[in-house]
Amino acid sequence: MEQPLLDAGIIKTLCEHAHSLNAGLRINSLWALKHIVNCDEKSLVDNNLRKRVLEELEPGWLVQLISDDIADEEALQQIRGRSSWRAKDADDDEDMDAPESTSYDETESAPGGTWTWPALSRVCMPLPPRLQQSLQRLSALRDAELNPVRRARNDSLDIQEQAISFIRNFLSIPEEESQPELVDFIFSEIGQDRLFGILADKLRRRVVGGLSRRSRSSSTTGASGSSSNNESAVTFYPQPRVVENIIWVLCHIAAARPQHRQLVLAQKELLRRLSEHFDSCDVGVRRALVQLFENLSWSDGDMENAACQQRAREIEQMGFLEKLKVLEQSDVDKDVRARAAGAVGQLKAPGAGSS
Repeated sequence: MEQPLLDAGIIKTLCEHAHSLNAGLRINSLWALKHIVNCDEKSLVDNNLRKRVLEELEPGWLVQLISDDIADEEALQQIRGRSSWRAKDADDDEDMDAPESTSYDETESAPGGTWTWPALSRVCMPLPPRLQQSLQRLSALRDAELNPVRRARNDSLDIQEQAISFIRNFLSIPEEESQPELVDFIFSEIGQDRLFGILADKLRRRVVGGLSRRSRSSSTTGASGSSSNNESAVTFYPQPRVVENIIWVLCHIAAARPQHRQLVLAQKELLRRLSEHFDSCDVGVRRALVQLFENLSWSDGDMENAACQQRAREIEQMGFLEKLKVLEQSDVDKDVRARAAGAVGQLKAPGAGSS
């Protein structure tokens, strides 16, 4: 990566695009910026360049990109609308005199005349179960591509993923003496409590729709209301790609200094929400979790052994040692099992493996 090229205005242009109203530009600009601030053994990036990128991007805007969820209420309405449409379609099918009727609603056909389920089902009933399932899957894929609410939610998740990944790469640095400097810089620019609060919020399951606790209480004591007030809620779960990047941000913070490890361990609510992801189907999430607790149980030397032992006791009391043992013994991924064994060994003998 040629730094003179970056100094010529590419950073400024990318940061401007990251503020664009166009979701695609924001996603691709953040993707490019996160690679600019990334550092590995082959690509050493000056800390001043990293800081300049963050300042140009604007920390407040980065926080907004992470925090901004596309309205879940809109997604819920879309789900309910689709359910109502399917119910209506089923009623229409029952009223049909002949299954071989060739009439269909053009709104149910894809551009170019490709028929979708249930439009095709109206002219081809009965269909074999396997073909019905295939048509339903194709219809779901088409809905994901053409449904504006789904597209907006996917764009929102992509932006959140890239924004959190930017912080992950910003803090990822092989030079131990420089990492604490970058962690402290992030804290000063975003705010320590604010950053941890945002990350914890991203791990929260969002329940949308239904009655609030106060509304439920009122409805049970008052007169009976309409059935529309008792609509079921829909739960939106945190996506693995977002969860994995959050964990790696915490890993890099914990890799800085002993006080940073203690700071991460003090985020009880955040850690409680992370505990729900030890059985994640995503191997990247499980691998990141193991690395986090390996970092939290690390000791910088004999002078830090007492503090390390205290952290190990806290980790065990919160139940994470048992969860790591489960990964060590039964995870399907060999790398996760090996990493978990290392983390369990450190927690059982805190400070023994430090140099």
